[in-house]
Amino acid sequence: MSYKAYPQAILPPPLQGPNGVRWARGLAAHLDRLVSDSRDAVKRRMPELVGREGDALALGYLGGERDLPRYPSESDAAYGQRLQGAWVRWQRAGARDARETALAALGYTHVKIWTVLDDGAPDGNATWWSRFWIFIGAGGHPYSPTAITYGEPGRVFGGPNVFGMDASAEEMDSLRSAIRRWKPALSYCVAAHFFTGGIYFGQAGKTFGGPDIFGGQAIIVGIEF
Repeated sequence: MSYKAYPQAILPPPLQGPNGVRWARGLAAHLDRLVSDSRDAVKRRMPELVGREGDALALGYLGGERDLPRYPSESDAAYGQRLQGAWVRWQRAGARDARETALAALGYTHVKIWTVLDDGAPDGNATWWSRFWIFIGAGGHPYSPTAITYGEPGRVFGGPNVFGMDASAEEMDSLRSAIRRWKPALSYCVAAHFFTGGIYFGQAGKTFGGPDIFGGQAIIVGIEF
């Protein structure tokens, strides 16, 4: 029963006339609005529900509270679901799977995170143990190589695209931000490599040390961090 309907049941007989009921309902209407606003406020604290309802403003506040910014192509529902698991995600901060989850949220698949500690140093310098690389295989990203050269007419530093690939600066900024947020505090990401052809990580029947080279006949684009 609403507050607006309740007074009629408890008003003393002298106030149960039309004027008395209207007066009581007018006062009670404020309580109904308070209950409705309180209910909405509680619901706004539930990220997954807010995401389904498409309340972008509330999602922004919830994301800021959890230090999880929204990715450029992320839908309301996907962002709400990611915010719902914020506390579990932050418990895994610094672990390899936390970085892989962040890359998956950005839409990247066929990902391999190569660390000096676990996989060895590609350049032979094992003493710099805190380094790691990100390899994203062909088909694991939407980018293609571009033949942009320094000094090309119409191309300027700070422009919308990244030299060597058709990724936008905003996409690369989101990638850098995600890696910096989820990597171990003492580690250093040397570069992210986007393979545009050849063999991708996890492809059936392909193993390290086999006759094929991962990303063979591919153009590799490194993004410095």
